[in-house]
Amino acid sequence: MESLLTAADTAYSRPSRMTMKYTKLHSGESNGSVDQELEAIALLESESESSGGEMYTEESNKKHFTVEEAVEAVGFGWFQIRLYFMCGLFTAADSLEMMLLAVISPVLRCEWGLEHFHVAFITTVVFIGMCIMAPIWGAIGDRYGRQTTLYMVTFWIGYYGLLTTFSPSYYWILFLRCLVGGGLAGSPQSFALMAEYLPAKYRAKMLILGSVPWAIGTIFEVTVAAFTIPTLGWRWLLVFSAAPSFIMLLILKFLPESARYLVAAGDKDRAIKILQKAAKINKASLPEGNLVQSKVVQRGEFKDLFSSNYVGTTVMLWVLWFATAFSYYGMVLASTEILQKKKTGNNVNLNCVTPKPYIYFDQFSCFVRYNLISF
Repeated sequence: MESLLTAADTAYSRPSRMTMKYTKLHSGESNGSVDQELEAIALLESESESSGGEMYTEESNKKHFTVEEAVEAVGFGWFQIRLYFMCGLFTAADSLEMMLLAVISPVLRCEWGLEHFHVAFITTVVFIGMCIMAPIWGAIGDRYGRQTTLYMVTFWIGYYGLLTTFSPSYYWILFLRCLVGGGLAGSPQSFALMAEYLPAKYRAKMLILGSVPWAIGTIFEVTVAAFTIPTLGWRWLLVFSAAPSFIMLLILKFLPESARYLVAAGDKDRAIKILQKAAKINKASLPEGNLVQSKVVQRGEFKDLFSSNYVGTTVMLWVLWFATAFSYYGMVLASTEILQKKKTGNNVNLNCVTPKPYIYFDQFSCFVRYNLISF
C-alpha cells in the first residue's frame, strides 16, 4: 500500500501544499490502515478537480506558436517579394497556353477548313478540362502539398502543350487541349501558396497584384505569335508556348513548400527551417516556443454552401465570377474574329484565300491596349 500512495503522488505531481497534506495523512496519527491511505488519495484527487485541474508540469509552461503567428511575426519583406515573382512566373506561363487559343484558332480554321462552331469548341474543351480537374487538383494539393502539386501541374501543362504540336487532325487538337485545360485548373495552387506566407495586412493587395503576371504573359504570347505564325507557322508557336513550363520545373525547386501543410503532415522540422529562412531574409525573428498546428476547425461540406447562412453569398459570388469570366474571355478570345471581320467584312474566309500578316500585328496592338487596362 506504501507503493500505491507513492505512485499516486508521483502521477499527479502536486504542488508542495497538496503534497504536505498527503504527507500528513500518510505519516500522521494513523496506524497505516487501508481506509486512511485511500482517503489520502481521494483528497488529492478532489483538490485537483477543485483547482480547475491545473497541473504543475513542465509541458504546461512551454510556449507555442502557429504558422499564422509566425507569418505575422516575420512580416512582409524580400521573402514575400521573391515568392511573388516565382508564383508570377508560373502564372505567366499558364497564360501563354490560355491566350494561345485566340491566335491559333483562325489559322486552324483556314488550314483544316473548320466551321465556326468547330473553332469555338477548341476553346470550350479547355474549360471542360478545367471543370473536371479543378476539384482533383485541390484534393491532391491538400494531400501531397502545394509544391508537389505545382510540379505535377507544370509538367502536365508543358507535356500536353508540346504534344499538341504534333496533332495530325482537329480531334487530336480537341483531346490534347482538353488535357492542357485540366492542367490549367491546378494553377490557383500558386496563389494559395503565396497567400499562406502573406501577413493579413498585405494579403488582399498582393493577391490582386497576382493578375499582373497573367497580363504580361498574354502580351508576350501575342508578341511571339505576331512574328512566328506568318514565318514559322502555328506549330512552332505551340513549341514556344510550352517551353516556359519546362523552364518553370527548374525554378520550382526554389519555391518553399506550404508550412501549414508540413505541420499538418507532421514534418515540423522542415516547416521550422522554411520559417527561419523567411525570418532571416526579412531580418525578423520567430516567436518563442515550439511550432504547433493551428486549432483544427471542422471542415464544411459542399451542401453547406446552400445552407441558410451561406446561400446568399454563394449565389452572389457565382454570378460575379460568371459575369467576370464571360466578359473577360469573351472579349479576349473573340478579338481575332472581330479584327478579321473589320478587315474583310463579314466573310472572314477571305483571309484563308489572301492571308494578311497585318492581322497578327493588329491583334497584337489590340491585346496590348486591353491588357494595359488590367494594370
